[in-house]
Amino acid sequence: MTTIFSNFRFQVQESLIPSSADPNGFWRDCKMDHAHCNSSQMQFLQDFRNQMLNAINDFSKSNQNGLFINSCFAH
Repeated sequence: MTTIFSNFRFQVQESLIPSSADPNGFWRDCKMDHAHCNSSQMQFLQDFRNQMLNAINDFSKSNQNGLFINSCFAH
């Protein structure tokens, strides 16, 4: 079984911070280009990443599972 975690940018734009959850547009520039994130937004994204990695920690130790994690904010 292979599990693929990829396309972090899409997940931020459409799942983690959808427009309906950001009516004042606080995240609009940040979610389109992480170079426009302020320090609290970057900390939120880093905390989300760390929580995801912690959540898959046990799963990732099995030699019957595979993971591809692309957590680069630039792609």
